[in-house]
Formats: sequence, C-alpha cells, structure tokens
Amino acid sequence: MTSGVVGALKLAVKAFTKKDDYVMIMKPVYYPFDASIQVNGRQIVECPLVFKDNHYECDFDVFEKQIIDHDVKMFILCNPHNPIGKVWTKDELYQIGTICQRHHVIVISDEIHMDFIYSGHQHVSFCNVNPSFGDICTAPLKTFNLAALQTPNIIIKMKLYVKNLNIKKMPQE
Repeated sequence: MTSGVVGALKLAVKAFTKKDDYVMIMKPVYYPFDASIQVNGRQIVECPLVFKDNHYECDFDVFEKQIIDHDVKMFILCNPHNPIGKVWTKDELYQIGTICQRHHVIVISDEIHMDFIYSGHQHVSFCNVNPSFGDICTAPLKTFNLAALQTPNIIIKMKLYVKNLNIKKMPQE
C-alpha cells in the first residue's frame, strides 16, 4: 500500500535496487524523482532530453550508453513526461523497453498525467506496448483533482522480477 505515486516510486527503488545502484531518469523531470532515488541511497544517472525542432526527444544512443556506462538497474519513465508535456509515441516506448530489456533494467512508468495530453496526441501505456515491459503507476487524483484521496493504482508484474531477485518460485503463483 502506498499513499501516492511518489511513494510507490520510493518503494520500488528500495525494493528492486541495492544501495549505491544507479537509477536513471530523463531530465528535465518532476523533482521528486531525484528524491525517490537519493532517499534510498541510490545514485542518479541522467539522460537529458534533447530539444530539437520545437519538441523534446530522447537520444537513444545516449540513453543506452548511460545504461551501459553506469550499469543502471532501474529506469523511472515519466509517461507523458512532466513537466515538458511530451507524449511518448509507441515507437519511442518500444525503443525504451527494448533497450532496457537488453540490459536487464527494470522500468517503472509514472503515468499519472495520462489524461493531460496535447490535442493530436494519444497516450500509450508503457505496459501496452509490450506485455513484458515494466510496471506502471497511475492515479485519478490529477484527472479529477482528488489529491486528498491518495488512491494510486500501482500495477506490478511480479513474474518479471523473479529472475532479477533470484527467486526459484513465486509463492501462490
């Protein structure tokens, strides 16, 4: 149980990484992402978004290089991206997921702003791009201005972590 998406991010970082592990975020990003990593004694790796042709995009070569160079264990995705409002395309999310899977990086996708997107764009949930891609965190509080309810939806696919945690069998699977 968690009181919000930021709390869920903190718990995920603590549960699925170890002290001094590297966790990657794309800057600029919502400032509590940094705290979610630092409060758990993990190291931040930044993959800066590139402003090009009047929009932000990910340099996937830099993204993958940062993962390799720092042995990144987790990536926190902001989908859509806060504060810049970038709505990730299905192809971009596929690239992110494929790179992370190739390097055994756990992805947690904060999708709390999924109902706030620019006209002409469509939100694609990270877990709907490929069922084997990471977990998502959502909540009705942004869409319906219900912050006081503190009712996030955290969708975690535990089977993906069995290998990462060296567990032979999931209890009551």
